[in-house]
Amino acid sequence: MKIRAALLLKAPILGTVKTRLAASLGGEEAKRIYIQLVEWQLSQIPDSWGIDIHFAPSTALKQMEEWISPLKTQKISFFSQPDGDLGVRLSVALQNSFSQGADRVALMGGDCPELTFHYLQIAEEFSISFDATIAPALDGGYALLILNQYYPSLFQNIPWSTSIVFSDTKQAMKNLGLKVHDLAVVEDIDDLDSFQRSRLRSG
Repeated sequence: MKIRAALLLKAPILGTVKTRLAASLGGEEAKRIYIQLVEWQLSQIPDSWGIDIHFAPSTALKQMEEWISPLKTQKISFFSQPDGDLGVRLSVALQNSFSQGADRVALMGGDCPELTFHYLQIAEEFSISFDATIAPALDGGYALLILNQYYPSLFQNIPWSTSIVFSDTKQAMKNLGLKVHDLAVVEDIDDLDSFQRSRLRSG
């Protein structure tokens, strides 16, 4: 069974990445941390997985290819993200990755150091037996979502960037009658507090 990682990423452009972290540490340091986080995440994705990069802005294709392609041995596909909220972008990313011939798609970002190779292997194993496999985040969102098909309602009417994203998504899954497995809770990095907590958790 084929699984593809669909990563939603921004081009590492000063002033546009990790803006909440930049408010505390400055733009250059936030950009450096962002690049480090993304490269770490890519290093943890199993070589047996396909990889799709869903990037923004749409003009950054060459920049993303030159940055990302040398980091992995497998061929990487690139898609520009559409306009719209996170739900729209996740929905389109999922459809694009399934169009690459995947049986399952793992939606993720590049800012969760706890999505290690071992964690992803465990997630992949559970995803064989479940319709949805999800990694809740400490901030009330989620950092990884593996689906066995496209379920549009999972990305509709969700209050993105709030503390109830995970709970509302779980309710949407329940409404669909999906068989769901919750993975261990993880910390993704959005601001200085989460960055410092993540360092303590990994230390």
